[in-house]
Amino acid sequence: MSLVNFTAREITCKIVYYGPGRSGKTTNLQYVYGRVPEARRGRMVSLATQTDNLLAQGVDIRQLPVVFQYNKQDLPRDLILTQDEMDDALNFRSVHSFGADALHGTGVFETLKGVSELVLKRLAAGTAVA
Repeated sequence: MSLVNFTAREITCKIVYYGPGRSGKTTNLQYVYGRVPEARRGRMVSLATQTDNLLAQGVDIRQLPVVFQYNKQDLPRDLILTQDEMDDALNFRSVHSFGADALHGTGVFETLKGVSELVLKRLAAGTAVA
Protein backbone atom coordinates (compact mmCIF):
# COMPACT_ATOMS: atom_id res chain seq x y z
CA MET A 1 0.00 0.00 0.00
CA SER A 2 1.28 3.46 -0.80
CA LEU A 3 0.41 6.69 0.98
CA VAL A 4 0.16 9.87 -1.08
CA ASN A 5 0.73 13.30 0.49
CA PHE A 6 -0.33 15.74 -2.21
CA THR A 7 0.66 18.80 -0.18
CA ALA A 8 4.25 17.65 0.30
CA ARG A 9 4.30 15.97 -3.13
CA GLU A 10 5.43 12.70 -1.53
CA ILE A 11 4.54 9.07 -2.02
CA THR A 12 5.44 6.73 0.81
CA CYS A 13 5.78 3.01 0.16
CA LYS A 14 6.69 0.28 2.59
CA ILE A 15 9.39 -2.17 1.59
CA VAL A 16 9.42 -5.33 3.69
CA TYR A 17 12.50 -7.44 4.21
CA TYR A 18 11.11 -10.93 4.57
CA GLY A 19 12.89 -14.19 5.18
CA PRO A 20 14.07 -16.76 7.70
CA GLY A 21 15.63 -15.79 11.01
CA ARG A 22 19.32 -14.90 10.99
CA SER A 23 19.32 -14.33 7.23
CA GLY A 24 20.47 -10.71 7.49
CA LYS A 25 17.25 -8.70 7.26
CA THR A 26 18.05 -6.44 10.20
CA THR A 27 21.71 -6.21 9.17
CA ASN A 28 20.59 -4.94 5.74
CA LEU A 29 18.40 -2.29 7.35
CA GLN A 30 21.13 -1.22 9.77
CA TYR A 31 23.61 -0.91 6.90
CA VAL A 32 21.25 1.30 4.89
CA TYR A 33 20.25 3.35 7.93
CA GLY A 34 23.88 3.94 8.87
CA ARG A 35 24.66 5.39 5.46
CA VAL A 36 21.70 7.72 5.09
CA PRO A 37 22.62 11.26 6.19
CA GLU A 38 21.26 11.95 9.67
CA ALA A 39 19.30 14.96 8.44
CA ARG A 40 17.41 12.77 5.95
CA ARG A 41 16.49 9.81 8.11
CA GLY A 42 13.91 9.17 10.75
CA ARG A 43 13.89 6.74 13.61
CA MET A 44 14.71 3.14 12.75
CA VAL A 45 12.04 0.66 13.76
CA SER A 46 12.52 -3.08 13.50
CA LEU A 47 9.67 -5.40 14.40
CA ALA A 48 10.43 -8.96 15.39
CA THR A 49 7.54 -11.18 14.36
CA GLN A 50 6.86 -14.71 15.46
CA THR A 51 4.43 -15.55 12.68
CA ASP A 52 4.14 -15.10 8.96
CA ASN A 53 3.45 -11.23 8.95
CA LEU A 54 2.29 -11.40 5.17
CA LEU A 55 -0.09 -14.33 5.68
CA ALA A 56 -1.58 -12.78 8.82
CA GLN A 57 -2.28 -9.59 6.87
CA GLY A 58 -4.01 -11.46 4.05
CA VAL A 59 -1.34 -10.40 1.53
CA ASP A 60 -0.81 -12.55 -1.56
CA ILE A 61 2.92 -12.47 -2.21
CA ARG A 62 2.27 -13.30 -5.87
CA GLN A 63 0.83 -9.81 -6.27
CA LEU A 64 3.82 -7.96 -4.79
CA PRO A 65 6.99 -6.67 -6.41
CA VAL A 66 9.64 -9.14 -5.21
CA VAL A 67 13.39 -9.55 -5.48
CA PHE A 68 15.61 -12.14 -3.85
CA GLN A 69 18.74 -11.30 -1.92
CA TYR A 70 21.07 -14.17 -1.17
CA ASN A 71 22.99 -12.87 1.80
CA LYS A 72 26.13 -14.13 3.51
CA GLN A 73 27.97 -14.53 0.22
CA ASP A 74 31.16 -13.63 2.12
CA LEU A 75 31.19 -17.03 3.82
CA PRO A 76 33.50 -19.80 2.57
CA ARG A 77 32.20 -21.42 -0.65
CA ASP A 78 31.92 -24.85 0.96
CA LEU A 79 29.37 -23.44 3.44
CA ILE A 80 27.02 -21.67 1.03
CA LEU A 81 25.34 -22.04 -2.32
CA THR A 82 26.19 -19.65 -5.14
CA GLN A 83 23.64 -17.16 -6.43
CA ASP A 84 22.97 -19.39 -9.44
CA GLU A 85 22.45 -22.43 -7.21
CA MET A 86 20.10 -20.45 -4.96
CA ASP A 87 18.15 -19.21 -7.99
CA ASP A 88 17.86 -22.76 -9.25
CA ALA A 89 16.53 -23.96 -5.89
CA LEU A 90 14.24 -21.04 -4.94
CA ASN A 91 13.61 -18.59 -7.73
CA PHE A 92 10.92 -20.40 -9.73
CA ARG A 93 9.33 -17.03 -10.63
CA SER A 94 12.62 -15.84 -12.15
CA VAL A 95 12.54 -12.55 -10.30
CA HIS A 96 15.65 -10.41 -10.11
CA SER A 97 18.13 -11.71 -7.54
CA PHE A 98 21.18 -10.27 -5.83
CA GLY A 99 24.12 -11.81 -4.04
CA ALA A 100 24.99 -9.89 -0.89
CA ASP A 101 27.11 -9.51 2.19
CA ALA A 102 24.96 -7.28 4.39
CA LEU A 103 27.60 -7.04 7.10
CA HIS A 104 29.99 -5.29 4.72
CA GLY A 105 27.38 -3.77 2.39
CA THR A 106 28.01 -5.71 -0.80
CA GLY A 107 24.72 -5.98 -2.70
CA VAL A 108 22.69 -4.12 -0.05
CA PHE A 109 21.95 -0.96 -2.00
CA GLU A 110 21.69 -2.92 -5.26
CA THR A 111 18.90 -4.99 -3.70
CA LEU A 112 17.13 -1.93 -2.34
CA LYS A 113 17.40 -0.20 -5.71
CA GLY A 114 16.10 -3.29 -7.52
CA VAL A 115 12.94 -3.60 -5.43
CA SER A 116 12.43 0.18 -5.39
CA GLU A 117 12.46 0.26 -9.18
CA LEU A 118 9.77 -2.44 -9.28
CA VAL A 119 7.61 -0.48 -6.82
CA LEU A 120 8.01 2.73 -8.84
CA LYS A 121 7.11 0.92 -12.07
CA ARG A 122 3.93 -0.36 -10.39
CA LEU A 123 3.06 3.12 -9.21
CA ALA A 124 3.73 4.64 -12.63
CA ALA A 125 1.53 2.01 -14.26
CA GLY A 126 -1.24 2.80 -11.83
CA THR A 127 -1.20 -0.75 -10.47
CA ALA A 128 -1.96 -0.98 -6.78
CA VAL A 129 0.93 -2.03 -4.61
CA ALA A 130 -0.56 -4.09 -1.79
